[in-house]
Amino acid sequence: MIDDQGQVRSLADAGQSFFAGRVAALDDAAFAGASGLPGWSRAHVVAHVALNAFALGNLAEWATTGVETPAYPSPAARDADIELHAHWSPAELRQLTARSGEHIVAAWSRVPDWSVLVRNSQGRELPVGETVWLRTREVWIHAVDLADGTRFTDAPPEFLDGLLHDIRSTWAKNGVALTLEATDRGDAAGDVRGSAADRAAWATGRPGGAVVGATAEPPAWM
Repeated sequence: MIDDQGQVRSLADAGQSFFAGRVAALDDAAFAGASGLPGWSRAHVVAHVALNAFALGNLAEWATTGVETPAYPSPAARDADIELHAHWSPAELRQLTARSGEHIVAAWSRVPDWSVLVRNSQGRELPVGETVWLRTREVWIHAVDLADGTRFTDAPPEFLDGLLHDIRSTWAKNGVALTLEATDRGDAAGDVRGSAADRAAWATGRPGGAVVGATAEPPAWM
């Protein structure tokens, strides 16, 4: 994760604009097409990303008001809500994308202290400021999942570096000692080698990861 809150916020805003632009560019028929996620259409991805903004907005409201407001009522309710919204019309999903982006920005603007602790949908306690990075990951990674030609090469280098640091940290906590080295950062040593974009694609299980040294599926990181 990137420590500079201002930089993360900038990446989140840029990612939201990028994702909304890709959604706006989809023709109506494309929403029903397969996404990069098994069993999900592009409409499912669009619905999920929009609803994630409202969920993280709930955590921002929790930090603002002091009233516990979970991201989602339950995992089952989250899944049902995504399925429901995935059947909205393309025009409604485009509007939902725009409205959800505005919602999370407004919710963040009311947070008095980024260090206030909340809990995510897995029950992990975290500072509410971390929701900005969570949203940043959400919009940039799922832009790739739209399967519309978007690749990790479209994401800012700062995001890719932060994402890879995030993944390595999670692996380390789980006892996985894999190292990821960037051939486009002047260093080609490591267990898995490739450009930052290729390593991000491989490490997150997305297509386009032309890396060297990977002999198996990447370990889980979320």
